[in-house]
Amino acid sequence: MSHFSSTARRAGAPTVSWTIAFAAAALVLALRAPDALRVPQLWAEDGTIFFGGQHGHLLPQLFVAYAGYLHWIIRLVAWTATWFSAACTPAIYNYAALAIAAASIASLRALPLALGGYALLLAPFALTPTSGEVFGTLTNSQWFTQFYLIVVVTRFVRGETPAHAWRSGIATVLVSLSGPYCLMAAPGALIGLLWRYHVERDQHMSLRASLLAPAARNFWLMFGCSLIQLGYIVFDDTSGHASLAQTLGGVTDMLICTQAHVLGFAAMPNPVFLTLLATIVVAALMLVRRAGGDRSVLLALLIFTLLELLAPANKIGAYPGLLANLVAADRYFLLPKIVVWWCVAIVANGLWRSANAPYVVVAALLGSNAVSASGFLQRSVLPDLDWPAYAPQIDAGQEVSIPINPIGWRVALPARTPP
Repeated sequence: MSHFSSTARRAGAPTVSWTIAFAAAALVLALRAPDALRVPQLWAEDGTIFFGGQHGHLLPQLFVAYAGYLHWIIRLVAWTATWFSAACTPAIYNYAALAIAAASIASLRALPLALGGYALLLAPFALTPTSGEVFGTLTNSQWFTQFYLIVVVTRFVRGETPAHAWRSGIATVLVSLSGPYCLMAAPGALIGLLWRYHVERDQHMSLRASLLAPAARNFWLMFGCSLIQLGYIVFDDTSGHASLAQTLGGVTDMLICTQAHVLGFAAMPNPVFLTLLATIVVAALMLVRRAGGDRSVLLALLIFTLLELLAPANKIGAYPGLLANLVAADRYFLLPKIVVWWCVAIVANGLWRSANAPYVVVAALLGSNAVSASGFLQRSVLPDLDWPAYAPQIDAGQEVSIPINPIGWRVALPARTPP
């Protein structure tokens, strides 16, 4: 029987307080896209879908899907922004994006992966190369909310009851209805639980009792929300459907392009990189318990990551070669590249059994990679398109067409109809 199952469980004690974890994550995120805070700008769907979709509506557009699924957190921010002058909209969106991402990362502070502490959880967010599209924009803040689902999965697999049940339940629903990630997290959680019961033989209660225990409530909330998101995706008639050959090609593309997004450049032939990557993942699974972590949690996280990596294959298959460099669609690789470096830290901790080993190894490898890809550590500064100049027209209800980033995108608003 696993040493995690001796008593009824509560969530493990965090290594740092939530406030410190949030502040550290916010600092890291701010440094990766500082212009988003200095000169806030709307980015793509920030303006065309979420601002434009909320404009003229009294209530938040929570059940209006985009890209086939719901975006509750983003829609709530867009609704809140309507309480203020339109001049404040870019700042509200960008600062909300920072807060959402930082809170999601801070929730990981007690993740039982034997990494050596919150600093190693946070390091990949600070130093992995990126095109920058996920930083500083409300539209892409959803890619950070998935990290909170890792906490939901972890508590479910380990049978831990959160300290603040209502708060965590609300967070679970909001996050699950703010992106498709619950569809990948739920299978990972179930596989992790089955592994704990049938492979590790950690059976402090029956499987049925475990599924019905208070510790499973957030999982079932996530699972229910995943069915809602799946319903929107299945009945979405705006997305094209790739052929089987295109989907298989998309799977191949997602795999062979992983190196460009994890390292930022092609350091070795792709087959060599994929072999090395598989070796690191398998070694992490073998060594995580020796390092004091939880193999069932790591397995659940790896399943979640793999499913997310392959999920866009249907879409990507119609655009072969799209992901061949870091600039294109790097958002699809945010979770995989973070998890890769966590696995490196687990292997270092398991091999050397020293408190300093994971810090030294990750600092050397991740640091040298960051130096090699130093041109991709900060988001490129967005042109200032002077949104505030259009704000009086928006507030007055006039018809207006406003340029936003990236260049070529515009927000077109009709004149407000008198009541």
